[in-house]
Amino acid sequence: MSPTNCWNLRVTAEVNQGGRKYMEDVTSVQFERVKSGKVVVEYAAFAIFDGHGGKDAAYFARDHLLENIKMQKGFFSNDVEVVKKAISDAFVSTHLSMWNRLHEWPKTSLGHPSTAGTTASLVIIRGNRMYVANVGDSMIVMGSRDENDTSQLFAATDLTIDHKPELLKERKRIEQCGGCVMNKSGVNRVVWSRPKLNHSGPIRRSTKLDKIPFLAVARSLGDLWSYNSELDKFVVSPVPDVYVYDLHKHKEQFVVLASDGLWNMIRPQEAVSIVAAVEGKQSRGETTNSPAHELVKVALDRWCIRMMRADNTSVIVVIIERRKIETSKRKDTYFESWTSARDDNSPTRFRDSEKMNNETGPTSSCSFEPLQDSSISSSSGDGVDEAASDLSKESKTAFENQPPSCSGTLEKKVTRSHSGEMNRRRKSESTPPANSIKTRRVSCVKSATRSRSEGQTMKLRSIIRPRRSRRIKKSL
Repeated sequence: MSPTNCWNLRVTAEVNQGGRKYMEDVTSVQFERVKSGKVVVEYAAFAIFDGHGGKDAAYFARDHLLENIKMQKGFFSNDVEVVKKAISDAFVSTHLSMWNRLHEWPKTSLGHPSTAGTTASLVIIRGNRMYVANVGDSMIVMGSRDENDTSQLFAATDLTIDHKPELLKERKRIEQCGGCVMNKSGVNRVVWSRPKLNHSGPIRRSTKLDKIPFLAVARSLGDLWSYNSELDKFVVSPVPDVYVYDLHKHKEQFVVLASDGLWNMIRPQEAVSIVAAVEGKQSRGETTNSPAHELVKVALDRWCIRMMRADNTSVIVVIIERRKIETSKRKDTYFESWTSARDDNSPTRFRDSEKMNNETGPTSSCSFEPLQDSSISSSSGDGVDEAASDLSKESKTAFENQPPSCSGTLEKKVTRSHSGEMNRRRKSESTPPANSIKTRRVSCVKSATRSRSEGQTMKLRSIIRPRRSRRIKKSL
């Protein structure tokens, strides 16, 4: 085995909710040094989870995936194939553990069990090797060039392959597991076969089913609705693709992990060029922005230019530098982690874009757009945001902290104060001044607008027609 180099890892991360109602992306960074027998093993792990149908599966994967990987006996082995199998088994184990939490996750608006799922893209650096695993479409890209040739541009290399239903390999596997793929609004989706709404009782072969084009990825963690009990297989597979790459000491290298909110707007080679440009500006003292911040900013501007509602966008950039081994004594155990998710159990260590804006300026000149393109949509079929026109400035930045329904659809809720204000508004419009019919007609044509709590604008338009005077015949 070749001697291990000492790698210095500089990590920047940025997350942005975009124009979606809820933030379902989760990023995680973890550094750990553990003692396995007489050997001290040190590694760094970086992960992005892009949730759909709710945030529950993404949060669960963040909390348990890396722990399950460490519990596998083969993870600390020097055999590459053994380590790859340990990582793959941990993905499946995390997926199956979600069965125990399914009853705690909120049901869909129609009463079905939770449809929460998540993509998972993981990078683990151990020694001179980098292990990469993924399910879904949160791609990982590496930028590299020779250390001695600074005039050479950084070349982009895709480290993962997106698991899309239209791929021949994935479509064939889906059909072998009893599923099928259908096209909806230009996007190929895995079909959810579920009993009709009026069905009651056990599900049999004669039960009539609704076939709904649902999920735009072929593999994920969660999505337990895709389980085929007859074949004992998941149509949406939790088995990841696991790769291993060698780190070269004579190359400048960095890794970009991102959700599809970035990759739908920026190509891999362009993303690598942006990171390299920001690194060059930082070395010359021309900017204080991080590479991750710049990538998110460019992506949000692209969503705005195309007049589309920006997806959740999360980016992690890992700059890999070779350093001399320090002579100081190191502790046998060390642990440190960060996450972008906000919950009561784990504090937020990464600052999200709203807090970063106060220091580095606005992330995007237009981070919220009313239109939605059918060719670029969320992973969940029920989670596609509807087009919203006439958005006010206040509604562009007002996002509710309400938990989403598991199907990804938005539940409309009207508070008591909201309904009371509407009733008073309608009452005032229904009682125009009686002295002038012309004044009454003009006042009724005007539209009353107010901001809804969901971040859109509601228009109330009521036209009140004057009463016709009755002609009374006098009887002689």
